[in-house]
Amino acid sequence: MSYQRIIVICTEGMPATIFMRKFLSSNDQVTHIYFSHSLRGGFFQKLGKAYKLLKKKSWQFLAYKLLETSIFNLLCRIVNPSATIRVMASERGIKIGHVADVNDPTFIKEIEKTGGDILLSVYSNQLMCKELIDTPNKYAINVHGTLLPDYRGGAGYFHYLADSHSRAGATVHFIVPEADAGDIICQEELQIDPGDTVFSLHARLCEIGALAVIKALDLLQRDDFKAKKIENIQKKLYWMPNRAEMKRFHRKGRKLFTWKVSFNYLLGRTETAAKA
Repeated sequence: MSYQRIIVICTEGMPATIFMRKFLSSNDQVTHIYFSHSLRGGFFQKLGKAYKLLKKKSWQFLAYKLLETSIFNLLCRIVNPSATIRVMASERGIKIGHVADVNDPTFIKEIEKTGGDILLSVYSNQLMCKELIDTPNKYAINVHGTLLPDYRGGAGYFHYLADSHSRAGATVHFIVPEADAGDIICQEELQIDPGDTVFSLHARLCEIGALAVIKALDLLQRDDFKAKKIENIQKKLYWMPNRAEMKRFHRKGRKLFTWKVSFNYLLGRTETAAKA
């Protein structure tokens, strides 16, 4: 048996784009992709939230997040339009939609109408309510960019480098209302290179995240498969670094990005980018 309809919810930007390039090259069962908003609310609400972030978090990291989302999207449309999610979806007959709040009852009804077997969350930063989690015929799963229980929350790729880890990875787990707390389906690991930047490590984690989801979909079809509960789950949720954490990061000699690596990923030259 194979899952005939996979519904994807993601935030438009570098992480989801690199993930979908890898995933769609090996899977033809995605029927819908919904782009969720990073900041919910109206224009002035978003402006207020952005202002609060600037007061609490590192402005350098916020600028980097702008690079890997809006700027990456714009440059990708200009330099390599065939590798954008929208074009890849159009070529495969995948429907594209947008959602401000994934837990809006109207959106939940729309997801129910798709008749999806799998609801797949790809680097979406909105927690899902139980009503949304229960919409797919089979499972709701999430790909998370760390080896859970390490670094629940966001920006784990940054904290891997800031804390001088030698290995990182991606986890596919069942979605529950609590952040990154569902039973683990599978994990994939990679070695952190001495020259890795925040961008390069994040991009590589997105690629192995796609491989992990492909593996997870296969595992879920096996009668003898058993998910693994997360042990020693941390209460702390990680997120964007503050100014002190960014200073400590730079003292370790790490960088947020290099233009050479960024453009190689922009052009889809992942092997070249990994070696740059």
